[in-house]
Amino acid sequence: GIKVEVGNANGPRIFDLGSQTWIPLNIDFSRYKTMHLLGLDLPLMLKEDLVRYKSALSRPVDIEDIRAIGESA
Repeated sequence: GIKVEVGNANGPRIFDLGSQTWIPLNIDFSRYKTMHLLGLDLPLMLKEDLVRYKSALSRPVDIEDIRAIGESA
């Protein structure tokens, strides 16, 4: 199957464990590729941007996702 995650990017922030503060997460929406899924053309975050984002979060689920992304490459 295909894992699809949908999120809201209105003012996104991530928690920086080092500084113990919330910092803005800047997403460049001009960087994407289009994927056809279920009859729709959808903008899809570039793989390298997704890995960078998930690396910054570094939650166990993100580390698992990064590993899966690497295996599918």
